[in-house]
Amino acid sequence: MNKSIELPSGAKVAMTLADFESGLALYEAVTEEGYEIRIDVGMEVLELYKNVFCRASFSKKIKAALWKCFERVTYNGEKITKDTFEKVEARQDYLKLCMEVGKFNLDPFTKDLYAQYAPLLEKLRAGPA
Repeated sequence: MNKSIELPSGAKVAMTLADFESGLALYEAVTEEGYEIRIDVGMEVLELYKNVFCRASFSKKIKAALWKCFERVTYNGEKITKDTFEKVEARQDYLKLCMEVGKFNLDPFTKDLYAQYAPLLEKLRAGPA
């Protein structure tokens, strides 16, 4: 499975799905970090996004798993290394790239989850019966 995108800077990215073990490690890291996020019915959406963003940004497990996934990604035709983001111009792409590579590699594990949990989510949105 492959995907090509263009980042806001104009950089061209080509992704190949990570191997199962690396993809699963990312899924487990994201799930573990997500488990720790407190969600309340009355919570503001902005607060939830902030909590998710900060938790994911600080997670060493998610970062390590993403870097394994980066092994099958090219940035302007070159393999991604830590040196890729030494260029100041490339730093604006780092977080967007993390999001895109993360979504691409998590999708095969989660594709079907929304359909399974949609009825439960609707009941939660409706409030107490």
